[in-house]
Amino acid sequence: MERKKKKIVLLSVYWSKEVSMMVKGSELPESSFWIQECINLFKNKEDVEFFVVAPNYGRNKTQRFYQDSIHYVFFKYGLDFIAYILYYFYNLLCKRKITILKCRLFVNVFTRFFYPKNAIKRIVKEINPDLVYLRGSDDPDVSVGAVSLLGKFPILTHIRGYTCLEKLDLNFYGRKLHAIMVKHERILNMKSTAIMVHNTKTFLELFGNRSNLFTSIPMTRFPEITTCSFEKRWDIVYYARVTKMKGIEDLLASIALLFKENICLKTLIIGHCEEKYLIQLKEKIDTYGIGEFIFFKGFIKDIHDVHLLACQSKVLVLPTYNDGFNNTIREAMCMRLPVIANNVGGIPIANLHNECITLTKVGDIDDLASKIKQVLNDEERTKRLVENSYNEMMTYYHPQNIYGFLLDIFNKVIM
Repeated sequence: MERKKKKIVLLSVYWSKEVSMMVKGSELPESSFWIQECINLFKNKEDVEFFVVAPNYGRNKTQRFYQDSIHYVFFKYGLDFIAYILYYFYNLLCKRKITILKCRLFVNVFTRFFYPKNAIKRIVKEINPDLVYLRGSDDPDVSVGAVSLLGKFPILTHIRGYTCLEKLDLNFYGRKLHAIMVKHERILNMKSTAIMVHNTKTFLELFGNRSNLFTSIPMTRFPEITTCSFEKRWDIVYYARVTKMKGIEDLLASIALLFKENICLKTLIIGHCEEKYLIQLKEKIDTYGIGEFIFFKGFIKDIHDVHLLACQSKVLVLPTYNDGFNNTIREAMCMRLPVIANNVGGIPIANLHNECITLTKVGDIDDLASKIKQVLNDEERTKRLVENSYNEMMTYYHPQNIYGFLLDIFNKVIM
């Protein structure tokens, strides 16, 4: 008797070069590469029938594809621009007091929350899966639809981050959207059949104890570069979004502190930065007197180019205030690039089996400056840590190991 394949639905916000080729829509930037890496694990597998359900950002219409034994369903996720215009003029005709801001709020709430709900319900019901694997309870394009599936299908929610922890300076429109996002995030994190998260401690602090709580292994994009034996053009590299929460101001303050000790550190900063915030950072840099040592590269589309630049630096510094064991750190470990990061969130997982990265106290500029000096000066220790880092990634984060790990959790949740 032929063994029945388990049907797994991956529900997530997702876009990649591979999707662009299938959808033949606009060339949108690749996002959430770890979703593509997860999908790759399930290509041409005999024991699982794998479905990907995601918003169609390329064409905003429902499209279906079948490739490498993976079923793809990209759903229309919102209103067309014409609906926005019609709604605005309808309210004018009704002589209602409506501002562009309120009109925008209505259309975006409908688009990002309520329209996808019915699309997701209809598609998942049609598939009738054994399990819905939700990657991210924090994204409104899928979270409302996922809430509507609670109690109908087993749901494994894989937490990427916490909207409720974000400290944002938002306008009226932004605050309303954020409140809805937090509400649905909380429902999913409390009521999903099972939860998978990098750092169980933070989850327990936010949502309390619960059954079926699993520690996840993050998907890693393994760089082509496996050793940073390049000529060093910079002392420090930072590559991530350039925001206060990612610790960029602490990094600049620590460089300024070392500058007072006559230690001049050439620093490369890679990542998107809002123009207004960039102006503020450059004013700080001028005040510190370190302008000649700080180089902003901005956002770089090709991740291989980012890796090439990073490997021309002596150490990666990422003093983020709230993060998991993130991609930047894992990629640096794969490339044998020394890492300094805050002892926060899921980052200490890097040192679970061996000391691999240097941890610093959150918000402590003196400690950060001290650790930068230590990594740059203690060559023997730094060499030991980068070898530990590389071995850690090859041993515990290789795709072959992650496939078996995920399949085991899927079976536990389905049972």
